Amino acid sequence: SMCGAGFCGNYWPLSPQDLEVEAWGDPGVRKHFANAEAAFQALKFWNIAHEFQDLTGEQALQKKRQLVGHQDYSFAGFGSNWRGMWAVL
Repeated sequence: SMCGAGFCGNYWPLSPQDLEVEAWGDPGVRKHFANAEAAFQALKFWNIAHEFQDLTGEQALQKKRQLVGHQDYSFAGFGSNWRGMWAVL
């Protein structure tokens, strides 16, 4: 990368840690993801979010494309993409 700050991006792998998300639409249930992009894309498919947990950012985008037409734009209860991304970050 030009600036050397890839760690600021959604695709940055968080291992050995992970990212934990609890959706407003599913209180008390926490799901874990390898990066912010996978977590964000999973908000649109919360009932199968586990399928996104170990994906890279690019793989999460590919998975989202495979599931076109089945997304839930409530973003797991957050109400919008902005609120969903805010919760992930």
